[in-house]
Amino acid sequence: MLDPTRRWAAPVATQTSLLLLAEPLFSGRPPEFETCDTARDVFLFCDQESTVGIILLIDGLERDCLSLLGRLSRLPLRPPVLAVCRERHTELLPTLLEAGVDAALFDVVNDVPIAAWCARITIH
Repeated sequence: MLDPTRRWAAPVATQTSLLLLAEPLFSGRPPEFETCDTARDVFLFCDQESTVGIILLIDGLERDCLSLLGRLSRLPLRPPVLAVCRERHTELLPTLLEAGVDAALFDVVNDVPIAAWCARITIH
């Protein structure tokens, strides 16, 4: 998770665990979350087999995230990517999707929609 504020990882991890443990199709351990301060740090995790998905909190990091997405596009196996955006980023949505973002959430106020995405990609 690209989150220099370190605000989201713990609540998203907790909520994801709760959702997965309530899911009858899920067996195993909930995923662990790594928080990264820079897009470069995120890229280091992308090549690991244990990386289930990537969450980009793009507010203020738009250029870094687009650069990271360009680098990810060259990987043979790329994990799913979620972009968490502000309403002002709606004009970036086509660019984000073309660059490889699998899903985008706008104006997220709590951890539930992010955790729901994490649970969904973990199960599938």
